[in-house]
Amino acid sequence: MKLAKRIGMNKKVAVARQIAVLLRCIWVDGISFDWGQAKPA
Repeated sequence: MKLAKRIGMNKKVAVARQIAVLLRCIWVDGISFDWGQAKPA
């Protein structure tokens, strides 16, 4: 039971860290991120 709780928590932390890195990169670059539809290339 302890192992299952620990693995689940690690996945949550990993996702939160990925989001934090993404937001920090956007903040440092000063770009605005459009959450809508993708723009044509």
